[in-house]
Amino acid sequence: GEWVDKPTETAILGAAKISGKLNGDWAIGGTTALTGREYARIKNGGERNEQEVEPLTSHNLIRTQKEFNDGLQGLGLIGTYVYRHFEDQSLRDVLSDNALAFGVDGWMFLNDEKDWVISGWGGFTRITASETRMLRLQRSSSHFFQRPDVEHVSLDSTLTQMTGYAGRFIINKEKGHLLVNGALGIISPGFDSNDLGLTFGTDRINQHMVLGYRWYDPGKVFRYATLNTAYMTNHNFGGKTTNQNIFVFGNAQFLNYWGINGFVGGEPRTLSDTQLRGGPMVISPRGFFHNIGVRSDNRKNTVYSLNINGGQSEKGGRRWGISSRIEIKLGTQLRVNLGPNFSGRRTIDQYVTEVSDESATHTYGTRYIMAQIDQKTLSADIRIDYTFTPTLSLQAYFQPFIAVGQYSKFKEFKRPRSYDFLIYGEEGTSIEKEDQEYRLDPTGGDDEDSFTVYNPNFNYKALVGNAVLRWEFRPGSTLYLVWTRNGSDYNNPGDFRLRRDLTDLFRAKTDNVFAIKVAYWLGQ
Repeated sequence: GEWVDKPTETAILGAAKISGKLNGDWAIGGTTALTGREYARIKNGGERNEQEVEPLTSHNLIRTQKEFNDGLQGLGLIGTYVYRHFEDQSLRDVLSDNALAFGVDGWMFLNDEKDWVISGWGGFTRITASETRMLRLQRSSSHFFQRPDVEHVSLDSTLTQMTGYAGRFIINKEKGHLLVNGALGIISPGFDSNDLGLTFGTDRINQHMVLGYRWYDPGKVFRYATLNTAYMTNHNFGGKTTNQNIFVFGNAQFLNYWGINGFVGGEPRTLSDTQLRGGPMVISPRGFFHNIGVRSDNRKNTVYSLNINGGQSEKGGRRWGISSRIEIKLGTQLRVNLGPNFSGRRTIDQYVTEVSDESATHTYGTRYIMAQIDQKTLSADIRIDYTFTPTLSLQAYFQPFIAVGQYSKFKEFKRPRSYDFLIYGEEGTSIEKEDQEYRLDPTGGDDEDSFTVYNPNFNYKALVGNAVLRWEFRPGSTLYLVWTRNGSDYNNPGDFRLRRDLTDLFRAKTDNVFAIKVAYWLGQ
């Protein structure tokens, strides 16, 4: 339309929650919510009408867990179900009809002393949708079925239902000086719980093993200490190693109650099947990483901590960061936490976009445009807790955040399973900046194969926070007054200036939401 007024939230028509325990060792909880249809107002050709942008939707979750033999064994179940009723059938191209997820988890100690425990979980998902929606889902970042150089997955344009499974088995030594932890996990390519949950990535077989030792008895220097070594790998269902780490980590407390922690590790060269966002696999360079941290005596009214981390890849990528935390306790009523963080990174192979080009036969008819990004991030976590009386308290949390990224050295991979680049502006190619775009030409000159890329520089600033006044007006019954703040600004992309960016941060347009919640206890 010529203009669109579209709602940014969905109204909850009604919701209910239940939680509690039966017989002391059987916990149960669940929630259900019904969200209404939402419409956008559209003006097109002088006519005004409404378009459905969100269907009537039912969201449902149930969870239960039972312990046996005084906690030696446990078994849990979880289920979620989302159902959408569409008035406008075109919405079925962007949203699933319904989504079901089911899971089971549990644990079992191997002896009465609870030294060793085995645990695990398993899950199953099923999504039903139109062919168009299912094709989009297969191409999404959780799946990437369109990868041209894999054989164990492929796009199916006729698919209307997708199922998947996932699970993890864990063994852990809970007590004693020797520490042992191992796990094996899988997430099948078709697993997806994103309609009511989170699935970041699929097509993975993960395993890790940790061996360590713990010193409990105070010595001449340390009150206690731990030292561990770990090894981890990820494979896809095609058998390709996509990630591998080996590292050493530990922590210790001195006799004066100050503490120290750290880790150092390395990543061998592997293949990445997600770097090109659905493109062929390319090399992920080897690298190393490290971290060192120190913290003061947490028994004091003022507690400090400082962490410094960094890393570097064999191809010139690097990252560094420094974070700290200050906790101040003023009497028994006021507690203030302040945690500033500042970090930077240079990524040599940051994905930008992809452009179809039949002449790019070396990368299956698509040019995958990459760039170098130099980024700085400044943030802080601020938390304030004040207790007026045992039944009246105030909690507030704020997070200022600034992230600035500058892109340069636009390039493309010369071939799959390599780390060789064609850098634009070299080897007969050209690059020209035009306002907010770059014109790239893989053959130079004014050939018809040139294309434009939007300048991806950014300067994102946000200040979010919330405050909750909690009053327990009778035992088990509580009134909450809630304020939520959310503001952001995008001015001056690619240019980091602390004073100016902080000024823009506090002047940014802000959404403020006020809410009241009452919980009333019906028991005795």
